Amino acid sequence: MSNNDPLNKEIAGTHYKEYKMQPIELTVACKWDFIQGNIAKYLLRAKYKNGQEDIDKAVHYCELGRQLQLVDECLDNNAIINTFIRLNGLNYEFWSRIFHLINGKQYYSLYAELVLKENVEKYLLKNE
Repeated sequence: MSNNDPLNKEIAGTHYKEYKMQPIELTVACKWDFIQGNIAKYLLRAKYKNGQEDIDKAVHYCELGRQLQLVDECLDNNAIINTFIRLNGLNYEFWSRIFHLINGKQYYSLYAELVLKENVEKYLLKNE
């Protein structure tokens, strides 16, 4: 990435530069909508930026997704998701489940997963 590359530019921190493939790249590659992209973004940056506040934001987007009942064709993004997890050295079991819930717009299940404090503590706020 060059200095002019927008992926190399980050405002107010370095929380996305921690990833070899950034959350925005995952969102675009998977053709996720605004709600899906924000859930992924907030969950991925929680450990490096705002901790529980970012998780609360992701939960809020789950609630919005449930209320708005956004349903459309969910793409098969397994290869992209698996590459993102592998490139960034994330815990496969946890993150695969989270990303597939996001991809499938399964907001009720995702909401339940995020309110389980042991998962939040283990995978989202501390080093895996």
